[in-house]
Amino acid sequence: MTQSHLISRNLKVKLRNTRVLLAMLFDFGKYKGRQVDDVWCGKISTDVKQVIKQYIIEVMNALTLKSTHFKIPCPELETVIDPGSLKLFKKIRTEISFEVTSKYLILDIPENRYAKLIGDVVLSLFEGNYRSVVKGNSWIQESDDFLPTYTPNSEQFLWLQADPGYVAWCINNVDHFYISPSYLAQISQLECQYLKSIQIKQVKQDIFSYQAVFTTLAYNLPAQIVQKNTFKAHCSALENDFEDLSTFHQNNSDYVPRCQSCEEAPCMCSDPEKTSSFY
Repeated sequence: MTQSHLISRNLKVKLRNTRVLLAMLFDFGKYKGRQVDDVWCGKISTDVKQVIKQYIIEVMNALTLKSTHFKIPCPELETVIDPGSLKLFKKIRTEISFEVTSKYLILDIPENRYAKLIGDVVLSLFEGNYRSVVKGNSWIQESDDFLPTYTPNSEQFLWLQADPGYVAWCINNVDHFYISPSYLAQISQLECQYLKSIQIKQVKQDIFSYQAVFTTLAYNLPAQIVQKNTFKAHCSALENDFEDLSTFHQNNSDYVPRCQSCEEAPCMCSDPEKTSSFY
């Protein structure tokens, strides 16, 4: 099936009052509006470098308390910050200014004696397992009185993680959800991209370079998921054919099938005038 055919089949229909995805777009859930293959592979339409840069800005804004209104995805930290150092950092963090370019994080440190402390904290906060961000870790925690949301950039940042397991989960658990078997066969051959880490290095006392590191892995789609998707697709096709036939008869109430014997509609086999006689 060609790409144009897939796009042309990107339609939403109703089957027994349930919306069904026929081809490419999710129309429900956390990835609503995204293409299935983008979710599978971890692709975004926005410039990745710009998303990473804006992410660094948002983290630093949260870190220095310049903005606490939004959730910021955070990795599973690999380095434990010394409690004493963290306590001191919290006392001076509002005095820290910064600038982020396409390659560097530049800090304006209030006093040189705090340079090492601030550098250690910054390095430890960015180093970690970023594949965990898809699980919902955040710099700013929700509470009953404060329910921050992700920024549009943070959502794009989260989408840098491939999530083929979500596609498989939907096939297995969401009633009447399936995708074209040929389309599933195509995307299941694609590699999945994950944001592994953000490498950050201290170039100078107040300057850090940063770079996103990605890794690609193949996802082994379980055979039972493929079978279930194919079964649901076949069931849907049969139901659509039945509904189309029923709709045709409803819209053509005067329609009478042609007799296969006399080839008349309605059948004239019992009409004396139309019936041949040997006598």
